[in-house]
Amino acid sequence: MKIKIMAALIATCAVPAFAGEQFAGTHTYNAQQQVWAPMAGHVWQTVTMVGHFEPTSGPIPASRIECRGANYRAPPAQEASGVCVFGEGQDVWMLRYRMTRNDMAAQTAEQFRRTGEWTVVGGTGRYNGMTGEGFYWAEDAGGIQRTRWGGEVTIRR
Repeated sequence: MKIKIMAALIATCAVPAFAGEQFAGTHTYNAQQQVWAPMAGHVWQTVTMVGHFEPTSGPIPASRIECRGANYRAPPAQEASGVCVFGEGQDVWMLRYRMTRNDMAAQTAEQFRRTGEWTVVGGTGRYNGMTGEGFYWAEDAGGIQRTRWGGEVTIRR
């Protein structure tokens, strides 16, 4: 019996500690866009969104966030995807996002709503080995641009 207890203790100590936690917060930003419309009804757009992340729950602190993405529109087709980097210096992590739904009823030049999914693709420093996935909801209502993030992340400790 003592051998089994000792083996269990050794196995427990040899495995790295992981802690999956719910993650939620809001990213408010300014967007810079470059638009290319090579044909009537077809638009390719690159977007850089730099701002600040404010957490509402989870292990990710308030930080700088920079996202870069691309959108393609040729109604009824709409596509959007890109990457976001949270943090600065040695402690940063990156996610990849993909739009899964665009609320066309709300779509105007001044207002849009999009929802999608994201997956952690890497991290450095305290985020090295980080994993996670979740959803996002992006909107621009009257000039206030923000993305709300939610999901679960696991940070290797």
